Amino acid sequence: MQPISRECLVCGTENALGIKARFFETTTKELIALFTLHHQHQSYPGIAHGGISATVLDEVIGRAIMIDHDHQTFGMTLDLQVRYRKPVPLDVELKVVGRIDSAKGRLFEGSGELYLPDGSVAVEAHGKYMKRRIDQITVADFTDTSWVLPEGEVPATIVI
Repeated sequence: MQPISRECLVCGTENALGIKARFFETTTKELIALFTLHHQHQSYPGIAHGGISATVLDEVIGRAIMIDHDHQTFGMTLDLQVRYRKPVPLDVELKVVGRIDSAKGRLFEGSGELYLPDGSVAVEAHGKYMKRRIDQITVADFTDTSWVLPEGEVPATIVI
């Protein structure tokens, strides 16, 4: 399980409008996010806003770099291309799977998919990122006060 930030829109436990995603590293070097979107994340009634889907994909792809580095290294987005295939419903558990496709020096590229409960792909993304350490992008005491391991059980398996 990867750490989360208390106030982050995607994973923050203390963000009232947040998605509260949890991140799990796989043995195949992919990162899986589990989350449920609610009414505050909608566009059309009962359908998630496309920007929210893109946001979660961006987060997961950018975090996938932690698998081969440490939990202090992030990907800062340089470019993100998103393809929407199906509407994303609210109030059901969703999954995003992301991975690093190539890395060279400080730059890397990654891709990911947002899966619906039936296992079909609703949204796909591909992005270019720059590796950055936490201390290069936030205040000095962030890791002491806001970068925490989430509470709760870790699922034994995650089925896509």
